[in-house]
Amino acid sequence: MSDVLYILGYGSTMYDWEIRLSLRSLDKYAKNIDRVFIVGKRPAFVKDVMHIPCGDPFQPSNNHFLKVFAAIDGGISENFLLMNDDFYMMKPFDVEKYPYYVRGKMETIENPSRYQKMLNKTLDYLKHKGYDPVWHYGCHCPIIYNKTNFLELKPIFEKVKYEIIGLSPRILYGNMFTNKHRVINDPKMHEDKLIAVNQAGCLSSSPKCQEVLNKIVKLFPEKSRWEL
Repeated sequence: MSDVLYILGYGSTMYDWEIRLSLRSLDKYAKNIDRVFIVGKRPAFVKDVMHIPCGDPFQPSNNHFLKVFAAIDGGISENFLLMNDDFYMMKPFDVEKYPYYVRGKMETIENPSRYQKMLNKTLDYLKHKGYDPVWHYGCHCPIIYNKTNFLELKPIFEKVKYEIIGLSPRILYGNMFTNKHRVINDPKMHEDKLIAVNQAGCLSSSPKCQEVLNKIVKLFPEKSRWEL
């Protein structure tokens, strides 16, 4: 059995309904869960979780590093499944065997957004280290981390943690430590439309997609084992 990790910030505009629904979907569909860790904010309605307080002192990708390292220091299992609060599992899966998914090969984007600048920087870093092609592991679905492998990223984090543009932990980890993946369309929904679940078995939705979120609420009406 493996642990599940949520890294939770303080910026929910939905009073943390995202993680409430995500936990309900996890309870319904996941098998081989040992413990649930939440690093960061602790929602008032959760119970029976391993909570580790942690702020958000850096930009998002470096806060990701920081919170995963906090979970490792806190005794999380050797292999663990990383979840985001807005990941909703839509079909049965095994947390110990969840596949690795990618959006495809990465390419440099000109005139990028801040997020794309981070992707470009990560791409350049990996190419400089001899990785070719570089695969885009930044899908909106869970990913399995091995804590021994993830700790090898700590020197990289220490070099960039104060920088405005950081590096993507998921993309670094995927390219450096995995050798099998499946290419999918990213499952994040950015507009209200019919829900379609791809092979990743996961759905992620923007807070702007109110109709989609309403449907997700109806799919998971029962409290999870981690909910008061």
